[in-house]
Amino acid sequence: MTVPGRIDVAVVGGGISGLAAAYWLRERGCSIVLLEEGSRVGGVMRSERIGGFLFEHGPTSLMTNHPDVIRFFLFEHGPTSLMTNHPDVIRFCEAVGLADRLVEANASSRRRYVMRDGRLLPLPQGLGAFLRTPIWSGAAKFRLLAEPFIPPYRGNGEESVAQFITRRFGREVLDYGFDPFVSGVYAGDPERLSMQSTFSRLVEWERKSGSVVKGVLFGRRARAAASPAKSPLKRRFFSFQDGVGELPAAIGRTLGDALRVNSRVSRITPAVNGWTVEVSEQGEAGGTRTYDAQAVVLASPAPVTADLIEPLAPTAARALRDIAYAPIVIVGLGLRRADVGHPLDGFGCLLPGKEGCRLLGSLWSSTIFPGRAPEGMVTLTNYLGGAKRPEVVDASDDELIALTMGELRRWLGVTGTPQAVQIVRWPRAIPQYTIGHADRVAAIEAGLEKWPTLVPAGNYLRGVSVPDCILQAQQLADRLVATLAKRSIW
Repeated sequence: MTVPGRIDVAVVGGGISGLAAAYWLRERGCSIVLLEEGSRVGGVMRSERIGGFLFEHGPTSLMTNHPDVIRFFLFEHGPTSLMTNHPDVIRFCEAVGLADRLVEANASSRRRYVMRDGRLLPLPQGLGAFLRTPIWSGAAKFRLLAEPFIPPYRGNGEESVAQFITRRFGREVLDYGFDPFVSGVYAGDPERLSMQSTFSRLVEWERKSGSVVKGVLFGRRARAAASPAKSPLKRRFFSFQDGVGELPAAIGRTLGDALRVNSRVSRITPAVNGWTVEVSEQGEAGGTRTYDAQAVVLASPAPVTADLIEPLAPTAARALRDIAYAPIVIVGLGLRRADVGHPLDGFGCLLPGKEGCRLLGSLWSSTIFPGRAPEGMVTLTNYLGGAKRPEVVDASDDELIALTMGELRRWLGVTGTPQAVQIVRWPRAIPQYTIGHADRVAAIEAGLEKWPTLVPAGNYLRGVSVPDCILQAQQLADRLVATLAKRSIW
């Protein structure tokens, strides 16, 4: 029951984690308020049209599953599943009113390119194509196919992505497979990222089956035996007619007046029956406001969360501050189709660091989804920076455009000048699950154990993708509702 002046849960932060948590908690009968410091919700999820071109400020799409890199290279091209498919992601989008706004990726987007020796080459689709591709040498292919005969790891220490992949598949597979893949997903450095925290299923397959390839094959058979012949989930890679930004906007609409923008949480203090949340409100109606809540969900970025919990859980705050973020710069370009020499017949291209490219990758947005560019035009979304080149975020707009266009001229045959440009800088874009990440997460949770109704949420914990955040918020809501039911204060 709602008591005037009191709420069940205050959610701090209006990114996708906070929005999803607020939605799921309301669905479970909780009274909530979502407090967002900025003037809009969604965080990095924002879509913008400039001159008829649709540009994304962050994610360009959603997947209902996770990419399985080994099957990606060997058995079937395109994202497949490291985990079971997640129909709840689609259902969530439909529940917030976007059922008729969903758009699936075009069939041609299944093709991906990777650069080798200065040329863009299509990643192989299937085992036969893998054996023929020039992306990897004969020795590298033999080494990869010999993976089932490599003894499993017997050490106790945590391995980096680079250590694990080199040990099991060889250096060339790391350089032209996992390195660009890691750059695309995490904007990270495989020499520093934790294998256990980023690709835990591959580690589990080695541990259980003695081999990653065996684990893939056995898991595939098990899924085929346990699942119906035709999955009810049709959309595996999707967006919305006006871009990814439609999702946070739709969730915000469902929350109504429970959503409070321009509301910066300045302090959280324990109270007799929960928490007192002090808020500084910006804008014309600026001032201060206090909320009394039984529980608080902290869905703000790790550094902001650390500041809020410092007086209550200093050990957890230190662990939060130890989580690094990689910067990203997105340069969106609208170009005449006639000014691009490449057919753009795919999702985009991965650019291995070994090739000396200054871009992390390029997504061909108007190939992937309809409605991303006017007739006779194309939209390209280009990524720079990351953990290996953080200084790029400080470059001027002119420098970024010149750098990006120079790269695109070299390997896409781009000529002419852009018809539209969008530049977005994210100094702290993607949390890095570096060596020791699992220990940091454990320290955060142990430090907050004294406060079971003060709950962290976000992509800095156990998954950086939008579906990860949605599904983890659902689980968080279930746990928190159970905790509040036991307390039964109000």
